[in-house]
Amino acid sequence: MSRKTDLRVLRTRQLLQDALLDLIEVKPFESIQVKEIAEEAMVNRATFYLHYRDKYDLLIQSLADRVEVALSHIVVPQPVPNPITKTYFRDLILIVVRHFAAERRFYRLLLVESRLGITSEALETYIEAATLPWFRTLAKDPDGHAVDMALKFASSACVGVLKWWISNDQPMPEGALADHLVNLLVPALLDQFGVEWEA
Repeated sequence: MSRKTDLRVLRTRQLLQDALLDLIEVKPFESIQVKEIAEEAMVNRATFYLHYRDKYDLLIQSLADRVEVALSHIVVPQPVPNPITKTYFRDLILIVVRHFAAERRFYRLLLVESRLGITSEALETYIEAATLPWFRTLAKDPDGHAVDMALKFASSACVGVLKWWISNDQPMPEGALADHLVNLLVPALLDQFGVEWEA
């Protein structure tokens, strides 16, 4: 596939994703039809189906594309301090918080306004998949249930708090939210893994 074709594909997908967001702002997701999305994006239905199976596929892929950008900054190997510090975690969490702030409209519409549990579940799954290798390096028993439980706990907590933050018009600054998440998550996770850390 040529670069020109790549750009055209990306542009079309962006048009369809933007069209879906615009429609979610004015009507429930369940009542939106593929025909409406295509019309809003000014493409035909055949073009829609070249890129997505249905509106649910468009919804989940829209989320995946955004999350991939945010997590790419976190999953890139970084030197891990020894012992691990809260500041290290805060810096990582702040990247995610700032991403959500920058993409506030997108996440508000998909996670809050759409009222679809599948979006929250998908977001949790992406976070778990991206952080699993890192969690395994921390755990003394990387194949035990401790990693699975820690992943589920951390992803659910992060998504829940971020949804609350967005739906309440960001009632605290980004740094303060990152501090709260660190205080909630870090002691529980690292103690679970038996990892030494400094406050």
